[in-house]
Amino acid sequence: MQSEKRYAFICGVSRSGTTAMADLLRADPQIAMGRERYAFLLSGGHPYGPSLFEKDRFCLDHRPDDSHHHKAQPYYAELHSRFDQCTLIGDKLPNLYEGYHRVLDHFPGCKVIYMLRNVFHVAQSFQGRHDKAMEQNRDPQRPNSPWPEWRDWKRGVEEWNLSLEATLKYAKSHNFHIFSYESLFAQDDLLDDLFDYLELPVVQAVKEAWESSKAAREELEGQRSLRFRSEQMDWIMRHARFDLFQELAPK
Repeated sequence: MQSEKRYAFICGVSRSGTTAMADLLRADPQIAMGRERYAFLLSGGHPYGPSLFEKDRFCLDHRPDDSHHHKAQPYYAELHSRFDQCTLIGDKLPNLYEGYHRVLDHFPGCKVIYMLRNVFHVAQSFQGRHDKAMEQNRDPQRPNSPWPEWRDWKRGVEEWNLSLEATLKYAKSHNFHIFSYESLFAQDDLLDDLFDYLELPVVQAVKEAWESSKAAREELEGQRSLRFRSEQMDWIMRHARFDLFQELAPK
C-alpha cells in the first residue's frame, strides 16, 4: 500500500550545506530526497507541482530539461524499489529562494529547510568552484563545468544577500525552519530538532549518517582557513547584509 506523501524542500544559497543536509535525509528509508532533481524547471518557469514527484517521474524519467545533472544518480534507481514506503518526498534546491511562491502555492503545508552559513565561507567556496570551472573549461579533454565562470566570490556575497532577503519575507509566515550550517553537526540536539520538525522518528541509519558527517566535519574544520586578502575582506564587510543574517539566525 502506498503511503500518503508529504513534501519537504531544502534550500539556502549555493555552498551553504544544502547537500550535506540532503545526504543526511537520504539516509532515512522513509524519505525520498532529490539533489537538484528539477533545478531547471524551477528556475525556468516551467510547471512545478506534485506530478513531478510521482514515483516513475521522480525516479526513472530523467529529462535533459530537468537539471544540470545529466545522468541519473544511482540513488534514484534504488529509491524506486522502496518509493511507495516513503512518507516524505522533496528536492534540494539552493536557488529555491528565487521562487518560494511557486513551491508554497503548489505544495501547501510543505516543510522548507533553509541552510544558513556565514558569508565568508560561502564566498570562498564560490571562488573555489569558479577556479575549478576555469581550469576545467580550459581542458579540451574534460566537459565544460556547469558552474559559470562569472560566479566568483563577489557573486557569492550578492547571492547570499538575495537569499537572506527573500527568505525573511516568508520565514515567519510559512512552515520554514532555519538551520545553521556551522552548528548542524556540532550540536547533537539539532538532530532531534530536525526530525521533530519533519515529524519523523530518528532511525538508526540516520544516527549513523549523522555521526559520520560529524566526524567528517571535524576533520574539515581542522583544515579550514580563509584565503581572502585584506581588501577582499573589507569589500565583504561593507557589502554583506549582516543585519539580515542576524534576523534569520537561530536564537
